[in-house]
Amino acid sequence: MTTQGRRLLWGLVLFVYGGLVHYLLFKLYTQWGYGVPGNESVVPHRITWVFVTLVGGAYFLVFMRGSLRRALWSGSPAFFSTVLKGGLFGVLATLATLETFYILATIVLGAESRRSYPNEGDLLSSLVLVSLDIHTYGLFTMIATIPFDFCYGLMAGLFLAVVAKFFPSAA
Repeated sequence: MTTQGRRLLWGLVLFVYGGLVHYLLFKLYTQWGYGVPGNESVVPHRITWVFVTLVGGAYFLVFMRGSLRRALWSGSPAFFSTVLKGGLFGVLATLATLETFYILATIVLGAESRRSYPNEGDLLSSLVLVSLDIHTYGLFTMIATIPFDFCYGLMAGLFLAVVAKFFPSAA
């Protein structure tokens, strides 16, 4: 396999891992937030699930790309540094995914409220009010998920460090 093929393969592995973890975490968020299945009104839309999965995987790949390059192609990366950076990048990837989701939800809901109530102010004030509401409650989700995010990032960092240390030919 060529070097370019190996990079694509490892990138795909990180993308799928990040996407799968974000899918499962979002499923957990909805279970915490709504409790009984079938009681959800907005969350089960397929676009929401696809968005969180794909964007979560993409952010995880973007943040882990440097660690992947150092771990697999530089020879002997620092084991502890790779694992710790993996944990931090897991937190960053989930926070970036949630923030992107919140910003897009703000735009959609702000535009919808402006369309529904055209005489109640301008679009900017609608966006500000919706953003405050979404970010207030979204902050609880962000804080509650930090331990999970750190753990799944640690697992990816540990995987990269072990592969680089014990299987140098896999790179």
